[in-house]
Amino acid sequence: MDLGEPQRALDDLNKVIELEPESAAFLSRGEVYRFLGEYEKAVEDYDRAEAIDPAEWQDNPFGLLYQADAHARLGNEAAALACCARLPDDFWTPGMNSTPSGGKADIAEKLRRIVAEARRKQV
Repeated sequence: MDLGEPQRALDDLNKVIELEPESAAFLSRGEVYRFLGEYEKAVEDYDRAEAIDPAEWQDNPFGLLYQADAHARLGNEAAALACCARLPDDFWTPGMNSTPSGGKADIAEKLRRIVAEARRKQV
């Protein structure tokens, strides 16, 4: 991804998942899909990562943030806000990888705006 070759990253992650399907690999592949605008595939991979290791998923707030962002970009406000609600109360982010910035309340408000924009585009 850092080299500007997301398809190559996707190919590599597909191989990793084929050999050893771990939570971190699905999180990483979900991030590539999110970067490519393939939000449904991203959500599927985030869900797989969480299913493999729910405790690890809950301990990784950035996975929840990416998951919330992907749901929002699909226009799914309830799922986006549910992921946001699971973030730690003291969570704060500068808005890495095109995600909303700020604390939980700021992120929730920005997710609502992303959902509204996604829904406008769907009409």
